[in-house]
Amino acid sequence: MRLAWFRPASGARDVSASRDARPAPTDDTALLIEALAPRHDIEVIVARRAHDFVWQHARTPFDLCIYELDNTPAHQFIWPYVLHYPGVTLLRSVAVPHLVSGGRGPRTSFPLHASRIVVVPHAPVAEILQDDYPAARVRAITPGVEPLEGPRDAIVEPLQWPVDGAPLTDALAGFAAGRAVAVFDCTETADWPSIDPHDWQPRSAEPPICVAIDPRDEEHLRRVARRRLKDDNALRDRLGAAAHAWWRAHATVPRAANAFEQVLEEAREVSPPERPADWPAFVADDGTRRARALLAPFGITEIGF
Repeated sequence: MRLAWFRPASGARDVSASRDARPAPTDDTALLIEALAPRHDIEVIVARRAHDFVWQHARTPFDLCIYELDNTPAHQFIWPYVLHYPGVTLLRSVAVPHLVSGGRGPRTSFPLHASRIVVVPHAPVAEILQDDYPAARVRAITPGVEPLEGPRDAIVEPLQWPVDGAPLTDALAGFAAGRAVAVFDCTETADWPSIDPHDWQPRSAEPPICVAIDPRDEEHLRRVARRRLKDDNALRDRLGAAAHAWWRAHATVPRAANAFEQVLEEAREVSPPERPADWPAFVADDGTRRARALLAPFGITEIGF
């Protein structure tokens, strides 16, 4: 397929660049693009050249657009394209702004109503969004990462709050490196086998792969976990071994690429969900309303490039 992949320049990488210029082990989308590049013609669209996409797409249409969407200023240029060229949205945060219902609707309603398929990095988050938006197509793909660099006995603590659906690639790369990882006990990590630092007992029948810290007692439990993991080599090694095995089964780059291939095939065959009845007119305007009005008296109804 010919794919237009929208992402910020700070994270973008020319897929035709030398293989020596490797993406960071936690940049899951750059790693995904690299894995998909031999199978697809991928053009990375960054802000400085996004305006060229319109005429390029008009002349030689892309098969699909992929949007990496997050709640940051660097991602703001992507929003108009998500709406007017429905494709696959990689939702990196459920805290993205919303534009339906006059600003009164749920935060994530805009991309969910505008996309053919929305991909999130956590199955529990996908289940919640799908329940809230039955007409949307929400899929979960665990990000594919590579092992985090650094000493094996170093503890990884990617403790950010609120999590808001973030992919937590630092934790995943820590799993890949076989290192002990401490994360927040939250929706995003609900299906990760973990151990409770209150009593150091596993929370499921599966071997724990991380320490789950209650954010309501973060400072205390972080110190407790850090001290125990530093002193208990056997526990640290068990967590690291189980985490590495879990990564091999769930979060490698080839696995993510294969799962994304299925999403691409599905997205080619479906249309985006119907837009809400109260979808604002100014949002639906594709920017050609004035031009169409000027050309209408001349019988020109199609605008091309």
